[in-house]
Amino acid sequence: MYVSGGIYEMASDQVDRYRRSVAEDLSGQALQAAITAAGKAKLVILGDRLTRVPPGYHKEHPRLDLLLHKSMYASRDFGCPEWLKTARAKTEILKTWRAMQPLIDWLDKYVGPSDKPIERQDT
Repeated sequence: MYVSGGIYEMASDQVDRYRRSVAEDLSGQALQAAITAAGKAKLVILGDRLTRVPPGYHKEHPRLDLLLHKSMYASRDFGCPEWLKTARAKTEILKTWRAMQPLIDWLDKYVGPSDKPIERQDT
């Protein structure tokens, strides 16, 4: 069982809003707090990332690791535990979704939806 929530792919306008919000002190610190809380709940923060500093941002920015993201989501891989066949599965899923809710709320507030198509690069 795998539980995940966030933004798996961002359009260019979403990435721009995401980075501007990460760079701002108040909203950037709120994201860092949501990520810290997710880590305490055994969630992993994933997403596509750049390998270099995004244009317009300094390599010494205190949240550079977050600025590198082009998408972001929290996840937890439970594997196939015995309790998956029981009522406990619902409890575990709900507990995990609640733990990722601060990140999802942050993404909703500061990134939001896009009217632009997602630009995909073929490899």
